[in-house]
Order: sequence, then C-alpha cells, then structure tokens
Amino acid sequence: KKKLAVQVMPFINRSYNYYTSTNTLSYNDNTKEIHQKEHFRRYTVYGGGLNADYEINKHSIISLKSWNSVVYGKSADQVNMESGTTSPDKVESLLSSDLKGKDYYSYNFGNINYRWTPTSKNSVFIDLNIDYNHFIQKRDNNGSFQYLNASGGTLPYPVYYSNHLPQRFDNLSAKAESGLTFNKKYQLTFGGQISTTKVDNNLTYYNKSNNTTTIDSTISNHFTYNERYEGVFANLAGQITQKLQAALGLRLEATTYAPAIVNKNVRMDSSYLKLYPSFGIAYTPDPKYQLGFSYSRKITRPSIETLFPGRTYNTPGYFIENNPFLQPSIVNNHELSLLMNNKYSFVLSYTSARNRYAQFVTPVSENNVSLMKQTYLNYGTERGLNLM
Repeated sequence: KKKLAVQVMPFINRSYNYYTSTNTLSYNDNTKEIHQKEHFRRYTVYGGGLNADYEINKHSIISLKSWNSVVYGKSADQVNMESGTTSPDKVESLLSSDLKGKDYYSYNFGNINYRWTPTSKNSVFIDLNIDYNHFIQKRDNNGSFQYLNASGGTLPYPVYYSNHLPQRFDNLSAKAESGLTFNKKYQLTFGGQISTTKVDNNLTYYNKSNNTTTIDSTISNHFTYNERYEGVFANLAGQITQKLQAALGLRLEATTYAPAIVNKNVRMDSSYLKLYPSFGIAYTPDPKYQLGFSYSRKITRPSIETLFPGRTYNTPGYFIENNPFLQPSIVNNHELSLLMNNKYSFVLSYTSARNRYAQFVTPVSENNVSLMKQTYLNYGTERGLNLM
C-alpha cells in the first residue's frame, strides 16, 4: 500500500530421506567385513517467511527479510555386518546394529537491507546489509548391537547405548558496499564485511547394561567453535578500448577461529591475514570472436557440520566421526577461453588447491582396541587440468 510492500509466505512440508550403502573392508590378515546400511528419516517442517519493503524516497529503499521454521523428525538406521575370511571366502558371524532417533530443531534468519541509488550515472550507490542466523537442535538416539547367528558369541561391550545432542549456532554479519561509475566506461565497487560465528555442541553418550545407565566420557564430546573475520574489497571493471575489456579485484581478509573439545581440553587457535586477487581480460577483434583470460584466488572453508566431531557407529568397530581441526583450502584458478561465431566455446582451465580435504577410512586405537574411523582429512595439494 503506497510506499509499503509486504509479502507473507506460510510453509508446511512433510518429507522423507532414504538411502542404502555397502562398505567392504579387507584386512591384511585374510579377514573381511561387509557393512550393508539402510537409512530412513521422516520429518515435518512448519514455518514461513515475512518480507517487507519501504520506499523512503525514489532514490532509497529499506527492506526486511525473515524466515522462521521448526522441524520434527524421526530416523532409523540399520547396519548388518558380515565378518569372515577372504580365502576361503566364507561368513563366520552376522552382527546387526540398529539406531533409532528423534530430532527437533529451529532455524531463524533475518536480513535488513538499505540501498541508496544514484541520482545520475556518475553518482555513488550505497548498499548496507545486516544478516542474522540462529539455529538450535536437540537430537536423541537409541542404539543396540546383537548377533544374528549363534556362532557370533557374546559382545564385550554394552549391547544398548544412547546419546543426547543439544546444538546451538549463531552468526551475525554486516556488509557495506559502494559503487561509482565514471567516464561512462568504468565501474568501481568497494566495501567491507565483518562476521562473527559461535557454535556450541554438547554430545553425551550413555551405556546401558544390567538396568543401569552410565555416561561414557571417552566418546562424549563438548565441542565449541568461535570464528571472526573482517574483510575489505575493491573491484574495477571497464571498457579500455572498443575491443578490450578488463576487470581487477582485490580482497583482504583477516580471520581468527578457535575450535575446541572442551571436556578433553583440546583446543586450536588460528589466525591469518590473506589477500585474494582476481583478474580478467577479454579481447574481441571482431564481433564473431572473443578471447579471454581470467585468474582468481579463493578460500574454501569446511562447513560447520563437517567440523563437528559427533560420533555415529555403523558397527562396534567402525564409526563415523568428523574432524574439528580441518584446515581451509586455498584455490587458485586460471582459465583461458575462446568464443567463435557466438556458437562454439572452448575453455581451458588449470586449478591448484592447497590443503584439499576429503573423507577417508583410517585405523585408530582406543583403549588398546583396534577400530576403523571414517573422517575428513586434509590430504595435500590437488591440481587439475580441464578442457571443455
């Protein structure tokens, strides 16, 4: 109505996820394990969004965006493990691992944006943003192990276990950007950004045996993560000649982060100051051909979910646990392109990424017991050449 526009978006959704997987582990002592996993999760989402725009005058507008949702879910995981020998190929025992869970979480997002547009082609524009993300979750799981054949024997650990996981995630960030067009051919944009993130995940494991429940402190994890970064950036782009275009960008970023496993007094504090340049040039000798080259340097950070070291058992001797001390990856990308007749495109790119990370299965020892852990690790530098 008049200068105010409002959008309301109610939302409800019922969904489910289902997948199966098979892992085969072959050991040097002529033994093997085959894990067949089945995962199912059903969940319901309630929530919605509210957007509002208010036109202060014909050159400035302020906007509000928000989203709120609540999720209720139930999950079931079953892993059947066949243990035996490879030569001869036979199965000696069958072990079933069951895990049933309930989860509840709430997500809230908000954004306030102010934009001032120029009064003429050579005026400066101003864009201001403040973002807020808030996430909380409570998750409870109950698991058990049991042999499916009589020859399996008895289990040397509690048959029933449970875990309780409260999680909290908060992020607040602000960004200011301004731009200027001059000589009708060049555009300069510049600005700055600041962000703070706090994470608190407190996973508690319980063993159940002989009608008693005890806390398993060896695998319980109280994980916290604090991150702060400030960045400034500038980009210049323009038409140098009728046939030549170019763009140059620079971003300077200072980051401080501190993951910690509080209950085990393990902590890593890290900070760095890095420059991320970008450059691009395009040459058009005639309208049918264009030759281009670009370079960019970027950072790829592990997601918060990847850092959380919460443990999930597929079998008593095989578990999945993330790595809270993963390092970010620095990626340098070079690209050469040719466009012919506005129809054929050829692109040659070379990428070098330092501190690349991926998921691996590694042997570990806990309480003098040999186990297999699936986790994320930084494995080194990755180089790639691609022709398209």
